[in-house]
Amino acid sequence: MAVLVAGCSGTNVPVPDRPANGWWRPHPGVRWQYQLVPTTRTGPGIVNGINLRPDEVCTPPPKGAGPVCPDVYGIDLWVDSQVTGSATDVVNTEAVKAIHSLSAHAICYFSGGTLEAWRPDARKILDWDAAHPEAHLVSKALAPPYDNERWFNVKPGAGRLEFLTEIMAARMKLCADNGFDAVDPDWPDAWLHNSEAGWSEPVTAADQLGYNRMLAGAAHRLGLGIVLKNDSKQAPDLVGDFDLAVIEDCQWTGADIQPCDPLTAFTAAGKPVLHVEYLESDEDPPERNPLGTPAAICAAATPGFDTIVKKASKTLNDLPWTPCR
Repeated sequence: MAVLVAGCSGTNVPVPDRPANGWWRPHPGVRWQYQLVPTTRTGPGIVNGINLRPDEVCTPPPKGAGPVCPDVYGIDLWVDSQVTGSATDVVNTEAVKAIHSLSAHAICYFSGGTLEAWRPDARKILDWDAAHPEAHLVSKALAPPYDNERWFNVKPGAGRLEFLTEIMAARMKLCADNGFDAVDPDWPDAWLHNSEAGWSEPVTAADQLGYNRMLAGAAHRLGLGIVLKNDSKQAPDLVGDFDLAVIEDCQWTGADIQPCDPLTAFTAAGKPVLHVEYLESDEDPPERNPLGTPAAICAAATPGFDTIVKKASKTLNDLPWTPCR
């Protein structure tokens, strides 16, 4: 079992397994951890609120004989303000270094499809939107619990894509400059949410494919792998552009809009599908997953997917974390 060395944040740890020319291209069979909400605890093995303690994070699978550890961590680009005190522009550099010290890989999470009001570049986006009202860049607020976010309009025209390309490339450069191995641009599926966004002219499937390919190209030019996040219905069209996929709740609450089956295009191409199922939905009050337990969820998971079980998407804490193998 790997041992996390306290104080490694001051070292220059090389990225594991990154090709000399190109980017990280993982294969199916990884174990991943997904932590976007920081722990408020401190101490050895907890870096910027990210829990990397093997004695806590390493967990037996439902049918496993002993604990297994993550070898891929999905964490936010920026350190949460709960950790910094107030700053929202501190990059998670130290957590990436600590992850690499465990010979694991780090995926850089940010929203690729929505405006998040608390992000350090949100003012730049809002100022552009105000200066270009004809572009209709951002939508009305999303439905709860994501009502502090607004959709980006990813249709070509009015300078929207040129501006969004600039914003997303700048975020990806932060990921690359701070050692992340891949990027995870969330919400790349505006075409499925036209009624929620309230656009007068809907985003089409073709619009979304073009935008998502822009994201992939920007990542690869910076030497980063890239995740296709959800948008599973377009997976067969995008498998050649993306290096891995992340899918949430495709067995249950998301099955109508984000089904599991199209993502088998990734596993057939030798690319991993990092699948997370949640024990509770985002409904209020929370509704239990009908499968009930991590063991039952794991037993029903799509063969070939790298499946984990977490409590809920709005509480992506460090624990509990249940790997299915």
